[in-house]
Amino acid sequence: MSACGSHRYAMPVPAPPPILVSPVTPATLADAQRTASSIAQRAANPFYDAPSLTMETSGSTGSPQAVTLPASAVLASARATQERLDGPGRWVLALTPHRIAGFQVLLRAHLAEQAGVPRAFATSLAEAFADTPESASIPVYISVVPTQLHRVLAAGGPELELLARCSAVLVGGAALDPVLHARALAAHIPVIRTYGMTETCGGCVYDGQPLDGVNVRINEAGTIEIAGPMLASGYQDGANDAFFEDNGIRWFRTHDHGEITAEGILTVQGRADHVIITGGVNVAPEAVALAVRPALVDVLGSEPVEVCVIGIPDDEWGQAVTAVVEIPSHPGAGSHSVTLPVRDEGAEGPPGEGEFSPVDPASLARIRTILSAQLGGPAAPRQVYVTSCLPRLISGKVDCQRVIAILTGTPGAGTSLTGSPVTTAGVTANTENALHHRDTAPPHGPSSGH
Repeated sequence: MSACGSHRYAMPVPAPPPILVSPVTPATLADAQRTASSIAQRAANPFYDAPSLTMETSGSTGSPQAVTLPASAVLASARATQERLDGPGRWVLALTPHRIAGFQVLLRAHLAEQAGVPRAFATSLAEAFADTPESASIPVYISVVPTQLHRVLAAGGPELELLARCSAVLVGGAALDPVLHARALAAHIPVIRTYGMTETCGGCVYDGQPLDGVNVRINEAGTIEIAGPMLASGYQDGANDAFFEDNGIRWFRTHDHGEITAEGILTVQGRADHVIITGGVNVAPEAVALAVRPALVDVLGSEPVEVCVIGIPDDEWGQAVTAVVEIPSHPGAGSHSVTLPVRDEGAEGPPGEGEFSPVDPASLARIRTILSAQLGGPAAPRQVYVTSCLPRLISGKVDCQRVIAILTGTPGAGTSLTGSPVTTAGVTANTENALHHRDTAPPHGPSSGH
């Protein structure tokens, strides 16, 4: 009871921090802006000698590779995006500019300013829409990864409302789960699924349709090949067999399987080098990840933010299909951060990550039964782990190599692998068998080829 009698005063509830904000320090952003401005000057003056851009690949399957991107190629990509969308607009940075998707946000904003768009760059959705009435018709664009989209939908509130006001929300960096896609569309978010990579200066296929000037084909091995003015010069280590000429046209051979429909729509089926061989049977981890999502909702009652499916060395099977799922709200998953665990350049320590806890045997059996019926027995995971936070690269992609290192006990993996199973009722941590968890840098947002 307060001194004022029977009156009760409710403490104000602080608003949750925004999810889609610039993920880097002002100094780092200023450096990236200077580079983007230099390349944008070439658009205004073709004789301006803009420098080539050196950008690293994400490194999701191994060590990142340094790629040389000519200014003309980066500009061709930015212009093609502008032409595919509603013209020049205001761009919101929610990805690190150290990777191509985030850098393209900066470059597109500079090109929009050249076209007369006021304040074409913003560090948050709130900043982008805080405007004068006379420029209310300016389109607002943003690039995100599926994890960010999932978290905005889960959080709801003003940020979700602002996301729905955007003219386009480019989603790339990983496959967009159909259920998540449907939820976004139901929330009136204008999602555009993008496909591309650092070697193509970012996304070059939007909703299955190549951007203007881009050619896509499927080779005899079933992998995707791309041609167009936005191709990189090559890798700085000189290993450029993936770049080749065919009938006077320069192509890039990707690591992705795909198919093209009769209507000319590209469908990406997953990476050719991600295949898991278990008991002599080839298993596509992308198919397992897609099927395990609804199974987890059915069995654990929780929807995963992210699913990582890898092959763990196994004496009996060669590789054991294993799924690690990020479910922040699950009782066994520990604490949850609303922003992605990706560090800024220069930060100390690994990106943030949570403990890996195996699901209980009964739940695992039910999950295996569901997936065996859909994909066959070999594709059913031999083990499923739940974590509050999967380790990620600076690009925002899941660090598959680190997940494997953690599960195999590789020295220096640096996160906890608890021995007690996750059940629908919760867990008790087994610290006796846990690896010591290291301090991590503050979480940041990711980037990929949008």
